[in-house]
Amino acid sequence: MQQGLLDRILYQDRPPRHDYHLTTKGRALCPVLLVLFDWGERGLGTETTDASVLHKSCGERLRLLVVCENCKEVADPHEVEVIMRDGSRKTNTKSPTSSSISLTALTKGGSRRKTVDSDN
Repeated sequence: MQQGLLDRILYQDRPPRHDYHLTTKGRALCPVLLVLFDWGERGLGTETTDASVLHKSCGERLRLLVVCENCKEVADPHEVEVIMRDGSRKTNTKSPTSSSISLTALTKGGSRRKTVDSDN
C-alpha cells in the first residue's frame, strides 16, 4: 500500500475488515507476475502448483514470451541490449528492459492472443 499498488477499502465496521484492490499501478505489475508464474512452472522443472493461468477466451493455459515489438520475433536474452539513460550500453543481459520489448501471451497451441507493452 505504501508503494501505491493496493487500495485498502473498509467493508465492515465491527469488527473492522478490509478488502484490498489493485490500483492502476498495481495492475501494471500483472505482466511481471505472469512471467514469474510461468518461469516457476517451466523453469523450476516442477509442476506442483495447484494454480494455472488460463486465457479466458479459449480456456487454454498461457505461455508467456518476450517478443520484439518491431519485428515480432521472440527475444533471446543473448540478443538483447539495454541502453542506459546516459547512452551507455549493456549487452548480453538476462533482464531485457528496452521499451521496444513487449509481452505476448500465447496459448498452449501457439496462437497469439494479446500483446501487452512493457511501458504500461
